[in-house]
Amino acid sequence: MTRILIVEDDPIMSDEMAQILSSRQDLEIIGVTESGRQAIALIREHRPDLILLDIVLPDITGLSVLRECRRRGLSTEFLVVSSFEDYAKVFEAIISGANGYITKDRLHVELLPSINDLLAGGSPMSSAVARKALESFRKKVQPKADLSDLSPREEDIMRAFALGKSYKEISEELFIAPETVKTHIRNVYKKLQVNSRTDLRKLL
Repeated sequence: MTRILIVEDDPIMSDEMAQILSSRQDLEIIGVTESGRQAIALIREHRPDLILLDIVLPDITGLSVLRECRRRGLSTEFLVVSSFEDYAKVFEAIISGANGYITKDRLHVELLPSINDLLAGGSPMSSAVARKALESFRKKVQPKADLSDLSPREEDIMRAFALGKSYKEISEELFIAPETVKTHIRNVYKKLQVNSRTDLRKLL
């Protein structure tokens, strides 16, 4: 029997969770609370197997509940059930100790499969949340631009420009027209997929 605590400040939502869980004889609800502080007390007293946890609570946040329980060394499984889909919230929840993260709009479809996955050792995540997390991750790990894509002249101009020299100064040093310098800089921006002098400086 898997013993479950529901931590949710919306009574309609907590009732929906309870109704879904009642369809399974191997799942037992040991309590329902809207208070983060009370949740911590209940977890310490009853040691449930699984917590269904909202992030937004009236006293302290669900993430504070998570962090406090992890700080105390409690090994309870936490499945965050939230309205938030943005990567920052998901990342913060995982860092705080969540084992899974699903959204409330997919509750009827994903709650029971997510519980099964979590209890089997998985880390369930709503598909929309997973997609946004992947997109954010891709943006953070974009491969660094390769200066070898530049011609020797373009690289010389890029380095001078990145270090703060003006079009006029570069043109005088290289004996080319300022407009030619501008053209080279535009080509450099395009090849390296950057948009500013600051971006170029990061590549040096």
